[in-house]
Amino acid sequence: MSLNIEKLIKDLEKEIISTQEGIFQTDALARLKQVAVSYKGEDKIVSFSEIYERVKTQPPVEKIWTGWEQLDKLLKGIRKKHLIVWAGVTKHGKTSLAMDLTCKLAQYNPLWLPMEESAEELMEKFLERGEKPPVGFAPENIRFVDTDWVEQKVIEGIAKYNSQIVILDNLSWINPSNSNKFDGKADRIELTVMQIKAIANKWDIPIVLVTHVNKESKADTNPTFENFKGSSAIAQLSDKAVLIWRETNRGEKGQLEITNNVNVSVQLNRQGGVGNVKMVYDNGHFIEQEWGDTSTGSLANF
Repeated sequence: MSLNIEKLIKDLEKEIISTQEGIFQTDALARLKQVAVSYKGEDKIVSFSEIYERVKTQPPVEKIWTGWEQLDKLLKGIRKKHLIVWAGVTKHGKTSLAMDLTCKLAQYNPLWLPMEESAEELMEKFLERGEKPPVGFAPENIRFVDTDWVEQKVIEGIAKYNSQIVILDNLSWINPSNSNKFDGKADRIELTVMQIKAIANKWDIPIVLVTHVNKESKADTNPTFENFKGSSAIAQLSDKAVLIWRETNRGEKGQLEITNNVNVSVQLNRQGGVGNVKMVYDNGHFIEQEWGDTSTGSLANF
């Protein structure tokens, strides 16, 4: 048999196999279409018109209001399932502002997972000021923290105390579940934030995620969401991003002069606006007002 005939036979065999596979795929597609037409699962495809009509008849979306009037005007409320990134320069008031937020949200039974400062340290500040503790809840002890543990605590907070908002302080301490799948730091952070966002969505609860800005951020310059430490995914996955900056100036000799004036900057917002809210820190609490007194204060106050 000549080589040409052998090649022809092999080509014909390939064509027959290819044709048979094509027929099989066509039959399978036809069967799949029949199944798809009658599919009624919760993820079935529907028209925008159907979704629009459903939204139109739903009750107003429940929102949590911070109690700071100007900030609430920008945020338009904190919604269930939302991930709110809460960031700023080290020791510029991220945790203090989040704790003052907690003081305003007693009816929502806030759940705290405090990792950078312990719950005892946070309560010591109230004791030193002669104040009663805010309504809130936290684990007795913090062990190795990954997103599986975070989800377990969220479930416990909801079940035991009807917690309706969660504060995680902070991202640097949290590992993703299945972390061995990623070697790069940015990938690990992205996976962690994705999993935290999934927890918020799954359990129908907003999560405030405290995080740092990178070392390139200067203390005397208001940081932006582009300064989030570790991964651009933090900004991409957040529903709202709030950055906290304590007014810091440089004196004639270059020394840092730190005031109790605080800028709370809403920079990313899926629902609402963006802008800056001027506040003044006063003995553990933040008051919305224009800056006037620029007297220096101690970072330890925060």
